[in-house]
Amino acid sequence: MPGDELEHLRLAVETNSQLDPSLIALQQQWRSMMFSDSSLATLQRYFQYQLAVISKTLAECGKTALLELIDHLWAYYGDYLTGAVIVPPAYQARWLGNNRSQIETLIGYISRSGWDLCLRRCLCDHLRGGAGSDTLPHVTYTALRYLDLLVRRLSVAFDQGLTEIGLHLLLGEMNFNNLSYFAYLQRAYRSKTANWTDPEKLDYYTGELKQWREQPEQSRWIYHPDWPSLRTMLIHFLAEEIHFLQSSPLNVDATTKIPLNLSAAQLACLLRMLVEEDCFGEINLQELFKHFARYFRTKRQNNLSHQSLSKEYYSISQVSAAVLRDKLLKMAARITRNFFPG
Repeated sequence: MPGDELEHLRLAVETNSQLDPSLIALQQQWRSMMFSDSSLATLQRYFQYQLAVISKTLAECGKTALLELIDHLWAYYGDYLTGAVIVPPAYQARWLGNNRSQIETLIGYISRSGWDLCLRRCLCDHLRGGAGSDTLPHVTYTALRYLDLLVRRLSVAFDQGLTEIGLHLLLGEMNFNNLSYFAYLQRAYRSKTANWTDPEKLDYYTGELKQWREQPEQSRWIYHPDWPSLRTMLIHFLAEEIHFLQSSPLNVDATTKIPLNLSAAQLACLLRMLVEEDCFGEINLQELFKHFARYFRTKRQNNLSHQSLSKEYYSISQVSAAVLRDKLLKMAARITRNFFPG
């Protein structure tokens, strides 16, 4: 039965017995499992379980043979490892030790590249997160595999004379849905078209939207699995820009707008929660942002823009979320006092 050889390995580690026979038997079992008639979902659960048990055992004993076993599992069965198993410190330290010099070299290349400062800062900050300490707190194998592939592909690309256009193509292929990178792309689009007429902007954004829609969704790799893909975020952004250009905004005087004791970031957080809880039913996000920008003002801004709400909507910080959470908890407590006394 699947799992028997894994149990034998675990017992061999506990009793300090010879590991080689158990390692060979386990790898043979993996090969048999991969060539079986099992479904993709079954294989993912199986290899995920194998990785979790081996990682737990490694954290307890630190045996080098288990580090090499994880390398083998990563190399040959990595496509099945899609979950959130935490990398044990021993394996993290080993990976960082093997890659720190390469990461520091990449940071040097990027810093001297002459590219936009925000772009350089975004990439360097991400790479420094992988080279700054002996361990990465609570990093998953999925995240470490992504960082490993990004480091290897950037290294090859720089050796071949990477240009900024080539970099964006690479990051698009890697589904680098980092929010700082997305914000940089938004700024780059707007900066490029700042002095254009509305028809020129409309033609450009329409062409860009068509190109992104024609690209297949990249599902094998993604920087942050819980966020929309880079392609999805850019399609939404471009569609919103096009809709704004096609619409004639209503000029509402600031004195007639409803004041809110919220910042723009907190308002965006509230809107996102309402959307995700289906409070609005079916609604176009662009129309939602435009409506709130027209008829509401925040503590610091009399004139909100739908673009700023869109940006905040996709890049909510923990600080904004914490403020909103406190307000919602107070509301829940008030409902309990007023309507459910006793």
